Amino acid sequence: MTPDMTQVARYCEELTECGRKPNTVQTYRNGIRRCLEYLEMDGRPTRAEDIEVADVRYLYGVLPVKEEVKKTYLRYLACFIIHYTGRDVVKQAKLLWNRETRERTFISTEDYVAMWKIANEFERMILVLGGLMGLRREEMVNIRDEDLDMRSLRIHGKGHGAEGMIAVVEVPELVMEQIARYRIHKSPLPNKGDGYLLQTPGKDRRTLCKVHKSRVSDTVRLLGRRAGVKATTHSLRRFYASVLYHDLEVDLRTLQQMMRHADVSTTLKCYVNASQTKSHEAIESLMDLISKRIGE
Repeated sequence: MTPDMTQVARYCEELTECGRKPNTVQTYRNGIRRCLEYLEMDGRPTRAEDIEVADVRYLYGVLPVKEEVKKTYLRYLACFIIHYTGRDVVKQAKLLWNRETRERTFISTEDYVAMWKIANEFERMILVLGGLMGLRREEMVNIRDEDLDMRSLRIHGKGHGAEGMIAVVEVPELVMEQIARYRIHKSPLPNKGDGYLLQTPGKDRRTLCKVHKSRVSDTVRLLGRRAGVKATTHSLRRFYASVLYHDLEVDLRTLQQMMRHADVSTTLKCYVNASQTKSHEAIESLMDLISKRIGE
């Protein structure tokens, strides 16, 4: 059974008018449709004005997806209902979510160096953009030559609008050196004219064109495998955050700004790995303190 998607279509049109990216709008549409399909199958209401708390609790029980995906779908549904009614029935449902179980991949300084030593110039370009500047893979592939100005880089990050949230950051000397080497590395093939920094040979194998973000993911994963390291593109970003926080003692607010996070809790919860060294030092300090007090 297919639910009536008229309201959803109008809602998505308004998201587009507000500057949401096409991929984001499509993601919202798919998530809401999935929820409405299950409501329709059980004879429950699918119009925003008619969906109640009981319907949300029903969806929580029947959606056949992982809990994190289920939470995302229901958040999309909540936005849809709020748009038409002002009611947040998902919040009113007071659902009890399990603790987050998503496994996040972290790499150590030793892991990073091991990958660097065996990497080619293209792979090293990704390593410095992710590990030394904290860029997301989509931010990497969207860097144009015109975005680099001396020692600064204009980043088209996550956010509304065609170009996302634009930030200008300083480019470290080591990254500038790698950019120069990479440009020499790719110079034998002519540029297709798209002006992107990261490029790969096109289908004709004669010209260079923009790298797809999936190529970035595959590159890091395969490089890590060759180095004996479990690594993802986002683990480079987590490495950047963890080293700044633990090893260089950058304060959390500054780190939040450098990571370009709207909420500092995201920085701490998702990107900073626990320090085993500091945990050991804390235990030793605790033992020393208690030993002294016991001996008094």
